Amino acid sequence: MKPIRVFLFILVVFALLFAVSYIYHETDILPDNKSSVFIPHYSSAIPFLKERFLHKTTPDTSIALNSNQIDQGSILVTGADELLPETEKRKDEKTLFQSIEYPPGMDSVLNHFFSELITIRDNKGSTRILHYGDSQIEGDRITSLIREYLQNEFGGKGPGLLLPGMVVPLTASVKMKSSKNWRLFTRKEVNDSVISNNKLGVMLQFSGFSNSASFSVRNSSICPVHAKSYDLCTILYGNNKVPVSLEIKSNGIPVKTDTLKTIVTGYMLKSYRLESPEQLEITFKSTGSIDLYGIALDGSYGVSMDNIPLRGSAGLEFTKTDRIMLEKMYHDLNVSLVLLQFGVNVAPNIVESYSYYEHAFYRQLKLLKQIKPDLSIVVMGISDMARKEETRVVSYPNLEKIRDAQKNAAFKAGCAFWDSYEAMGGEGSMTDWANGDPPLARKDFIHLTYTGSNKLAEMFLKSLMSDFRKYEKSIKTKWKP
Repeated sequence: MKPIRVFLFILVVFALLFAVSYIYHETDILPDNKSSVFIPHYSSAIPFLKERFLHKTTPDTSIALNSNQIDQGSILVTGADELLPETEKRKDEKTLFQSIEYPPGMDSVLNHFFSELITIRDNKGSTRILHYGDSQIEGDRITSLIREYLQNEFGGKGPGLLLPGMVVPLTASVKMKSSKNWRLFTRKEVNDSVISNNKLGVMLQFSGFSNSASFSVRNSSICPVHAKSYDLCTILYGNNKVPVSLEIKSNGIPVKTDTLKTIVTGYMLKSYRLESPEQLEITFKSTGSIDLYGIALDGSYGVSMDNIPLRGSAGLEFTKTDRIMLEKMYHDLNVSLVLLQFGVNVAPNIVESYSYYEHAFYRQLKLLKQIKPDLSIVVMGISDMARKEETRVVSYPNLEKIRDAQKNAAFKAGCAFWDSYEAMGGEGSMTDWANGDPPLARKDFIHLTYTGSNKLAEMFLKSLMSDFRKYEKSIKTKWKP
């Protein structure tokens, strides 16, 4: 058969399908009233085609933090007493404000963190925030704006903890480049017996290499102001049976050489003073191997905040890693606040009850409170998610059950809870966010864009700082002469 005939045949078939779709649009009953066949309307393909076109032509590289917007009255200049930008208005035109919720009779669970903020602001001390999450926070999403705001308000700089071989090497703050012989080890490698111990460290994952490897980092093109510079490089390492030599280059010029001594049990923490390099490169050389638990790029005082994405995680790894190492790292790094943002990997498993998840999640929170009793924890609940059902996009039916399981676990463990789902607008909000202009969520109806991530971060910050101001006011009133 000639190609032209094949083409004409396909064209005729499409024309017939279009005609049937046009006549019997969005129905599942044929004229005989007996047969049941779903016939979608032809227009249902248009959003799909538009989505594919937009994804190819306008990849999301936007972020709300850059020098132009800072000059135009952003929250980084106006300060914490000013209202942050409004949340998205839903059809009822009501502006949403989602307060942080506390266990009954325990509205002081964040006071230690608030006290730390006042101390570092007044005395130039330092504190650390760990933001754990699933793929929703990959690329420094959500974290980057929270970090930038707090560093502007209370001091601090730098992007925090990084790892060679991370799944996403380009983030809102940095561009990372790792030599090919780095390998990232996660809880999966422990389960698969690829590694013989569960010493994963504070990032719940670590990088390893044999013989030699290099790692470089520079600012991304959309890097927030305070993350652009840092003067302290801290290397967390262990499990090296032979010494490891390293060379640090700042802007291509060697500035430090050192030898990391042998450490078989536990871990070591080694810090180096730098002069705000625009590009940092570290080369490791050894006749053996080493486990690298993180490279922290921070300021010498103020707030440090780490973005720790765990792709595919439900947030249940803490009890599966070495407790002694985790406890020591939390104390050595002076962690005062942990944000936990999980849930998107739980939603596809639709069951009647999530009591199993509530119990497992509670065990994680309980462990963190045990290893550092004064630790403040905020569980940032599951965000809205949606899926396609025939021609419609609807929220997953189990999100509120998962949200409630997370909230119950948080309250039982003495932790605060912030409802990301309700902050977005509740059921159906993900569709609104994805179809917004600009889009606040991707067309997978699961992950937020950088613009949407910043919006959610702003809403959380507004709630956090509102409670901080109340605490600050109560302290001033208490000690008033």
